[in-house]
Amino acid sequence: MLREEVSIQLRRILNSAPIMNSSVLTQFLNFVVSETLAGRSDSLKEYTIGVQALKKDADFNPQIDSIVRIHAGRLRRALKEYYYEAGQNDPIVIDIPKGSYTPVFSFKSDKDMMVLTDQSHDEFTSNPLDPELSSPAAPAVTVQDKPTIEVLPFKNVTSQKEVQFFARGLTEYMSAELTHFRNVKVITPDREQSSKARDFVLTGSVQWVTGRIRTWVHLTHFDTQEQLWAQTFERHISFESYWEFQEEIVNQVLAEIMGLYGILSHFYINKTDNLRPEERTSYPIHYWYFHLVKNFDLPALQQAKQAYSDIVRNDPNNALAYAYLSQVCTSERVLVNVGFERGLDDGLTYGQLSLKRDSLCQEAYKALAANQMLREHYKDAAQLLEQGIRINPKSNDYKAFMGATLIYSGFYERGKELLDEAFQRDPYLPWWQVLAFAYYAFNREHYQDAIFWTERIEMTTEKISILKAASYAFLENYSMAFDVLSMDRPDLPVDQLLDLNRLNVFFTPQTLALQVREGLKKLIQHQSSGVFGIVLILILPFIFY
Repeated sequence: MLREEVSIQLRRILNSAPIMNSSVLTQFLNFVVSETLAGRSDSLKEYTIGVQALKKDADFNPQIDSIVRIHAGRLRRALKEYYYEAGQNDPIVIDIPKGSYTPVFSFKSDKDMMVLTDQSHDEFTSNPLDPELSSPAAPAVTVQDKPTIEVLPFKNVTSQKEVQFFARGLTEYMSAELTHFRNVKVITPDREQSSKARDFVLTGSVQWVTGRIRTWVHLTHFDTQEQLWAQTFERHISFESYWEFQEEIVNQVLAEIMGLYGILSHFYINKTDNLRPEERTSYPIHYWYFHLVKNFDLPALQQAKQAYSDIVRNDPNNALAYAYLSQVCTSERVLVNVGFERGLDDGLTYGQLSLKRDSLCQEAYKALAANQMLREHYKDAAQLLEQGIRINPKSNDYKAFMGATLIYSGFYERGKELLDEAFQRDPYLPWWQVLAFAYYAFNREHYQDAIFWTERIEMTTEKISILKAASYAFLENYSMAFDVLSMDRPDLPVDQLLDLNRLNVFFTPQTLALQVREGLKKLIQHQSSGVFGIVLILILPFIFY
């Protein structure tokens, strides 16, 4: 690639929104690209960028001041937004991969980068309500078969007859509840199966010691005999109430091994990611959705949309793929952030198609509820979630999703109850569910708690910074509030900061957006002194309405 071509592409980006409206991002991008083209990419470290590009003092300490990492995140988002809109037809892509400050240059082609357009849906099917009418195409991806779990009888390692009843009941209970998860097959202990029919074995032992029941549970990969997970449960109980202990064990085991973030999911995700691309002959069906939730960026969204479109084109009865495609399209509306209403319409269509093919597909209820929430149909979203949880009440994934979505829909107490329950069983929730804790705390005016939850989130987004700044303002810690805002958007005009329509995009329902706005007003009014204050005094009457 010629240096002149990259320089021309750099000028295109620097002269277009959103980069040109930010002097910080302009300096950052221009510096890292120029240094790379000059053969000095090895020098692109946090300190160098902070001092030379962001004009920090010579005693700048990246270990204390995270300003470079913050602006790098902003720049990555701005580049993705640019290539989604104004730069979608540009011949060269300039990207700054996560974990590095060195830009990567590549020619854009249909294979290198997909561009989401309204036509992409039409290429998939001429009739979205009846995709069976579209002609089948050669499969681009092959989906792995559902993994099979055999639940072996739990062993009684004592002589007490009552322990045998406990062990047998626990085996039956575990088997029954696993069957509610649509992404696995369960072999019951009483059936004869060939040795090749199982992928995983779940088993355990039960012991009674001086009034205490101790239970060991193990998950083993059948082919390799590798123990993937194990946990010990122990409680001092009487045999009259041992069913409560069984409930506790089953709930915890299912929370840890099942779901998008469970042991089984990570096993297949890691196995696939550790292969070279040419070695990947098949994928777990949740593979692309997992990476979308994890990264929540346009490349992951584009890859997920293409993959699930290919799957349902070639397997029009795959309800789970339709449900994931629905969630991907709905996420498109959030991630693109350019009023992309087509994503909501497609998400609704695909969610309905999923339920049409499998009325017990819990992922479809999640997809449709998220879609309704973004349409501000909060009661409809809540109703869909309540319907879906009846299908599998023990899905910790669903419970966490439902709790967070209810909080975002304004049903704070019910949402917090479910989210707390899910968090107790699995504290490693995705960032957007952790953020729901901050929304709840802020709504209840527990502003220190809101700050606590936002600081647990590694991802940097503008709405997190705004929520944190408003929380600091209500606590009258104005210096911290301004530090948070200046690090994320130092060039953001005051009228944009207080624009209610803009805040409504970030915060739902509107009552929360209004509460955030009050905190920002409080912050700005506090700064009504000096030159900056004089400017604010002149414009505040036109902003506060």
